[in-house]
Amino acid sequence: MLVPVKKRKYIGIIVHVTDEKPDVDYEFREILDVLDSTPALSAEMMKLTHWVSDYYVASWGSVLKTALPSELLKQPQPRN
Repeated sequence: MLVPVKKRKYIGIIVHVTDEKPDVDYEFREILDVLDSTPALSAEMMKLTHWVSDYYVASWGSVLKTALPSELLKQPQPRN
């Protein structure tokens, strides 16, 4: 997904979708674009990256970023 943060746009990774409203009062960013229609990682790979994150005391985001093909993390070109 592509999200705005301040004056830049960043690629984010969706790891869970729910209809429940969170108990915290955060300001959520609008999703500008969904870059992939299918998941980039399988459920098994998601579990593995979560385990690696716990085992090596690393953030799950950094482990996910390492597991993804580098082409997926390049800034997308604007769609016409």
